[in-house]
Amino acid sequence: DVDNPLGASPDTALIVRKRVLLAGYLIVILYFMFFGFGRIERFDSYQFSLVLNGIPLWLPKHFSMDLLKIWFFALGNVVAFIPFGVLIPANLPASKKLFWKSAILFVAGIVFLELLQMASLLGSFDIADIIVNTLGFCIGYGSWKIAKTQDKRPVQAVLFCVLSIIFVLLAVIGVEAVNSFFK
Repeated sequence: DVDNPLGASPDTALIVRKRVLLAGYLIVILYFMFFGFGRIERFDSYQFSLVLNGIPLWLPKHFSMDLLKIWFFALGNVVAFIPFGVLIPANLPASKKLFWKSAILFVAGIVFLELLQMASLLGSFDIADIIVNTLGFCIGYGSWKIAKTQDKRPVQAVLFCVLSIIFVLLAVIGVEAVNSFFK
């Protein structure tokens, strides 16, 4: 079989593909969390932020190159974690508690990675990052669940992307409202 050179059953081949996608994406995220964006330079001491003074998402009110870079980085903290809202539950057995099992696994993983960033001095432990990353996971999960209701894969893929964009915009607007309480 050309599609399945190892002779594995179609179910086994699908499981392997899902796990390879999850592992591959995790490697990409790990690279950016530990080495991307100039993180080769280490801090001199442990960096952490346990106090939530607001959630770092907003719509820019004016534009400058510096503000655009900061905004793009903040938005990336949501968008980069959207695929985990699909990849983690897709690798778990179906159940009525799939969202909660996936979310707990995701949050535990993010907390571990934030701690590892701090311990390695290549980043900081930031409670706001955990919230924003988890928001990305939730957007991915919600978009995936809605898109799965369609029969055709191309329609599912387009719907997933469109919903993710809409949910990110709604999340940014919602977070701005929440942030007004921190002022």
